[in-house]
Formats: sequence, structure tokens, C-alpha cells
Amino acid sequence: MSSGMVDENLSSKVELFLGLRNLPKMDYFGKTEAKVCVYVKDFRNATEICIGSTESVRNSLNPDYQSTFVLEYFFEENQKVITRVFNADDEAGEYDVNSRAFIGQATFTLGDVVGTKGQEKLIPLLNAQDQPLKGYNGVQNSQVLARVDEVPGVNECARFTITGFDLDPKSTSCCFGRTSNPFLEIHKKRRGGGGGDGDEYVSWQKVFSTPVYRRTLNPRFNTFSIRKQTLCNSDDRAEIMFKVFHQGAVKDPQLIGQGRTNFKQILKMVDQHDQARRALQKSATKLNLRGMLLPLIHPDLVTAHGRRYKNSGVLLFNRVEVYKEASFLDYIQGGLNLKLMVAIDFTASNGEPNDPASNHYIDPTRRTLNKYEKAIEAIAPIVVPYDSDQMISVWGFGAKLLDTNRVSHYFPLTFNSDADEVKGVPGIIDVYRKCFTRVDLSGPTMLHEVIQAASRVASLPFTQSTQHYSVLLVLTDGVVNDMKATVRQIEKASSKPLSIIIIGIGDADFSDMKILDDDNGKLDVERDIVQFVPMKMFRDSVGRGNADPAAGSDAMPVQDTGRLSAEVLSEIPAQVLSFMKKKNVQPMQRRKMMSGLAVPDLADRPSTADVDDGDDDDVDNDVLLPGTPDN
Repeated sequence: MSSGMVDENLSSKVELFLGLRNLPKMDYFGKTEAKVCVYVKDFRNATEICIGSTESVRNSLNPDYQSTFVLEYFFEENQKVITRVFNADDEAGEYDVNSRAFIGQATFTLGDVVGTKGQEKLIPLLNAQDQPLKGYNGVQNSQVLARVDEVPGVNECARFTITGFDLDPKSTSCCFGRTSNPFLEIHKKRRGGGGGDGDEYVSWQKVFSTPVYRRTLNPRFNTFSIRKQTLCNSDDRAEIMFKVFHQGAVKDPQLIGQGRTNFKQILKMVDQHDQARRALQKSATKLNLRGMLLPLIHPDLVTAHGRRYKNSGVLLFNRVEVYKEASFLDYIQGGLNLKLMVAIDFTASNGEPNDPASNHYIDPTRRTLNKYEKAIEAIAPIVVPYDSDQMISVWGFGAKLLDTNRVSHYFPLTFNSDADEVKGVPGIIDVYRKCFTRVDLSGPTMLHEVIQAASRVASLPFTQSTQHYSVLLVLTDGVVNDMKATVRQIEKASSKPLSIIIIGIGDADFSDMKILDDDNGKLDVERDIVQFVPMKMFRDSVGRGNADPAAGSDAMPVQDTGRLSAEVLSEIPAQVLSFMKKKNVQPMQRRKMMSGLAVPDLADRPSTADVDDGDDDDVDNDVLLPGTPDN
């Protein structure tokens, strides 16, 4: 990402395809006329949001639907999708779970589907009693078939070379006369309600900014790249605005001028410019740039001078290149395997496990989770679906092992060094709860050995055809006592396909841990691989509105759990991409569907997307005249 680009989570737009398999026969004379209503739910929303429904398909127990749903996919979020199936032929005509038309429902996450081979998954359909729904034959269960494809074009980038000419001077110096210190910003329109008069556009969002160029009225801005999704939501006709400012020594930036256009019009201007330059090479005619420049308009000067005012300078798009940059989803679809490793702090500062105030307290009733279990339940379920075998290495550090009566700073919770993996999130929780009969809490807090072990795992053979990436989740309640050794291991690991997530448990002062999260570039690392987050930041930030009262003062509301996972996992896609780019590794071809699935390709259907609206105009002249000021 260019240094001038506004930081955004790396997301992708995906298209969700749906089908049903082995429905029960609901109609007396025919089969079933089923339709599916689709709802989404994430940590931002306490309630489900209906995003639409499919068409109904008559007389089919295995329908594939042409209706599709476009969703924003975030690796770091637990994005639930609820599909409810109704009998559209029911005379009641009510689409409610309590209605007679209700057949069943299935719930899954986008991550469940994206992490499955071929990005296609069968999910059991449950009846009103949350029991598996039997199909027509009474033997096999009914299922929802979900498939996701990345929407084409969302990982396209644009590389710009832009020059400004004849900018208005905003300062005066004895040496350089009247001049300016210009810099360029790009803004896109944000959509939202409340604009009035049916206008859904309510604000502009800055998506890019150049450095300041000193003492020039004709700046040639350094070539920069930006994702088209960031620039214009991958819509070539969406309006974007270029603003040029003057940066003084003391005062806030002053607007020189601004111009509106769209990406399609920019490409047209570049093409006209190229044609004019080629014509100039063949003859001695003067280069006419009319129609190839974007005028920069200052709204106040339009008001003050009216028709006498022309512009405050112009922008020339010397060159614009469109290219495709591999996305995180491209690598996942190609078969990149994510492996999760978990390391848990067993130092004495956590408190004795039989003390209800301890970070390690295990509720005998199993109705509440302790802080370590909450962190595991928040993070692990999001990463595990991307692991082909869902086997997770679980380690401990800082405990005295009763078998040897020695303190260990790296030991498997299975207590079998040859088999340190467990199956899925339930496996993590199970070995964690059972291990306390074989350890005493001790200390000090030392991390370099578990990071070294994770680095060994990440050092397995890596080639273009065997792509893997590891994520180490470290849960600790205190400041690291072996900081220098830990930093050395992180620096060594930074060249490996590895990311390290450290979550601070409890109320300790974790300020020194920022050293490991090298956002300021002070460590000698090949790339930034560490993300540190104190768990209390989310527990305390928004109150305890929907926390379980029985869970005590440390309970985390559902929104906080979701915000925790979003925060600590948000950098993983960018870290994966940075490793692949440094190693010049391209995504593999998309994996085929699961063996024996025997279903038609849901994407193999007539397309209705390419519809010619008969409008040959590149821009809406009421909106996109380059000289139109921003009111």
C-alpha cells in the first residue's frame, strides 16, 4: 500500500450462490416450491438483517437459484449468514419461522465456505425444533448448498502519473516570488441516507494523499498506485474528486482548487493525450490539450468572480495503468493453508486455578468461560476453517511440570511432543482444562521458546505449489521477561510465512509490549509480523450491555468479542500478501470442488449482468463537468 493511502481493512466483495439438496416433499400434487430468505449478522448488529430472498423454483427437491447476494468479506470477522427456507406454494404466504410455510434453516459463516475446498459447502438444514430435517426419502438429511466467488475486478489497481500546471500561488518569498507548496488528495463519494431530496450521497471520503512539493506551481507528482476498490468501489462511473492544497509553514492547508471526474473519463483523457502525442511526433503541429485536462476550481472564486474566473490550475493525467494485484482471497481459493498455533501463559501471576478471581479459574458448571477461554473462543473459530485438517498445536509456557518438577517455557498441552495437535476449537479447550492436574503455575514470563517453535513449524518446505502460512496466538497476562531474546526470535521469524498475535490477558501494564508490535519500524525485521492487543481495551470500552450477568465483572459483551477478533486478525491478510510479494509467490489455480460432490456448477448459467443501457455518454454532464465547483 502506498504511504499516502488511507489505511483500510483488506476486504473483498464476494458473490453468494445458493442451492438446496434433498428437500422434503411439501405439496400434495407436486414436489416443493421453495424459496430462501437470507439474513446476515455480525458483531456490529445485535439483530439479523435481511438482505433479500431468492426466486421460488417449482416442483424441485434440488433447486439451484439464479438470485445471488453480494457481500463484503472480511477475514477477521465472524460473519454469520442465516438462510431460511419457505414453501412458496403455501396458501398462508407468510415467510416467518412460526408460519406454516417454514421448512427449515441453516446457519454458517462466510469463513466456513471460503475456507472449504472449492469455496463450496453443504450445511445441514434444521427444522423448527433445531433437529436435522429429513429429506424426501426419509433417510438423507436436507441441506443448503452455499458457494462463494470473488466479484471480478475488486482486486484491480490503478497506477497514476499526474502533473499539475499553472497552480494559483498562495505564498510569496523574496527568493522564489509568488509560489505554492502543493499536495494532491483524492476523495470518493460515500453513500448514505439522510441526504435530502432522495440524494443518498452525503459526504466525501479521502482515499489518497501525496507528500508536499515545495515551491512549485507545476508539480509532477510521484507515480502512485491505489486499489480501484478504494478509489471508486470498482465502479468506473462513480464520481471521484481531485483536490490540490497549499501547505504553509504554520497555517492549515489552503485549498487551491478541485475537480470532479470519474475513472472512465480519466482513461478517455489519457487515451486522447496519447493520440495527440503520437500525432505530434508525425508533424510539427502544436499540441492541443483541450479536453485532456481536469480544471481545478475554487468555489469561493467562482462566487467572487463569476464568468471572469476560469480555473486555479489544471491536472494532466500523463499515464494511468490498470493492473491486477493478487488478493488474499486469491491465495485462499488457490489452496493456501493457514495453520493455527496457540501458546498459553501458565505463570503464577494469573492466580491459582481454584480461585474464582484467577485468570485460569475453571467453572465447575462449565456455564462461564475464563479470560483465556474467551480469547480462544473469539479468535480460533475464525482462523480454523482455513486449515485443511483443522489440527491445532497447543503449547504452554511458564509452568512447572509435575512429571519433571522443572519449569518449562515451551511444552505441549497434550504432554506428547510427538503429537502436540488437537482437533478444532473444542480440542483446544479440552486439553487446556485437563492440563491443570499436571502443572503448577510458576514463572517467569518468557516467550522466545514458543516463538522459536512456531518459526520451526513455519519453516516447513514452501514452494509455489505447496503454499502454507502459520499464525501463532500467544495469550499472556504479564510483561515479557526475556524481551531481548524474544525480539531476536521475532526478527529471525520475520522472513518466514508466520504472523504472531499477542493478546494481553487481565489488567497488567502492557505498555512495554508495544516494542514487539513494530508499527514504528524500530525492529530489524524483514516485515511487520506482530500484532499486540490488550483484551481489557475491549472489555472496558463500551460497557457490558449484553454480557452474561453470571459471568462476573470480566464478562465481554458479544460486540466486544467481535471487536477483539476484528482488531487482532485485521492485519493477517496484509501480512500474508506482504510475504507472498517479497517471495514473488503467485496464487495457485483455484482448487476444484470436493470429490464426489456431484452438483452442477452454480455459476454456469446465463448472465444478466452485461446489459447495454443504450447510453454512450461517458459522464453525466449535470454532475461531472470538470469545471463544476463543489457546493
